[in-house]
Amino acid sequence: MFHVVGKMLTTNLILPVNFEKNNYMRCLIYCFTLVVFGWIPSTVLAQPQKEKNYPLVRKVLASALEVRNGVAYAPMKANSQMEGSSPFTGVAIVLWPDNRINTEQGYLNGYKHGTYKELTEKGIFVAEETWASGKKNGYFKYADEKTGVVVVEGGFRNDSLDGEVKGYYMNGLPMYIKHYREGVRQGSAVSYFDNGKVEQIANFDNDMPDGAVISYYPDSILRYVKEYKKGLPHGRNYLFHRNGCAANEDYYYNGKHDSVSRVYDAVTCNLIAESKWKMGKRNGAFIEYNAFGDTLRIETFTEDQRDGRFLEMKDAWDDAIKKMKLQAESAGMFEDGVRQGPWVHGQVSHYQQRSGSYTDGEMVGRWIFMDNNGEPLVEQVYDDKGEVIKEKYFKAKKR
Repeated sequence: MFHVVGKMLTTNLILPVNFEKNNYMRCLIYCFTLVVFGWIPSTVLAQPQKEKNYPLVRKVLASALEVRNGVAYAPMKANSQMEGSSPFTGVAIVLWPDNRINTEQGYLNGYKHGTYKELTEKGIFVAEETWASGKKNGYFKYADEKTGVVVVEGGFRNDSLDGEVKGYYMNGLPMYIKHYREGVRQGSAVSYFDNGKVEQIANFDNDMPDGAVISYYPDSILRYVKEYKKGLPHGRNYLFHRNGCAANEDYYYNGKHDSVSRVYDAVTCNLIAESKWKMGKRNGAFIEYNAFGDTLRIETFTEDQRDGRFLEMKDAWDDAIKKMKLQAESAGMFEDGVRQGPWVHGQVSHYQQRSGSYTDGEMVGRWIFMDNNGEPLVEQVYDDKGEVIKEKYFKAKKR
């Protein structure tokens, strides 16, 4: 019908009787008619579409490759004959005995390139890596080989961890989120308990803790706060008991113990020890208390040497008050790290109980030694060199 309409529109009933003009106009109108009614677009104007050519990926068994100097070579085939080898481009596969895929590794010009995948014999996902120019570069993820649950994912750069790396528990909850730069920890690092609650928050600079490291117990009670500067303790170092009470209070300066140090009881939360430090050295009084605040021990230091008062207390029965009472077990003075002046030892426990005087750490003058019951056992007299010059034994009392 479209052809008929075209013919009708090009007859002499419409066009003048000029032969050349007639032919020209007829052709023009005829073509126009065919275009309008859709015949030319489907024939003359329609262009044949080219078939898409997809590149073929060469796959070979990994056992067919020969690695020389880190480059994988594959045999070349020419005219149905194997002639030499060339750097391999394609995918190398390893099969399980039942011909299921074990591993797939992409190659480009003999170097590992592209995706590496690994499956168990049961087809469970184990690993995926991204390679470029023979090195791990890009995204990776590894899974538990029994369940296929992803346990870690992140990125590599030139075979080193780079960027964010996430670890997971088997229940899918995060275990940690760390950040790396070319294989070293750089930036935040957060670890979690398997209940999803935060275990520790830290920051690293060049693989060293920098700033506050904060840790929690599984129920989110604060466990410790430790401050660092370029890997060295610097600032607060607080520890807390399970019940939330303070446990230890310390301070550091460029890695050295400095300022006050305090220890607290886990039950009463009371102070049970305190000391003073200066640039890593004991400097000042070191005092210990019992849970009720009674003094148990006093030592004094100067530049990390005992210097000054020493006192050790122990509980002993007091007949006058009919109950236990703290009494001096050992007491005396130090000077520059050695005992000086009058001293008593073992007054309560009677362990090596003795009393006398020291000069520059040497026993001098009269000393009395007691037995395990606190009764006099022997008396010795020492010269100024610490040598015994006189000795007297006491008769043991019958009990």
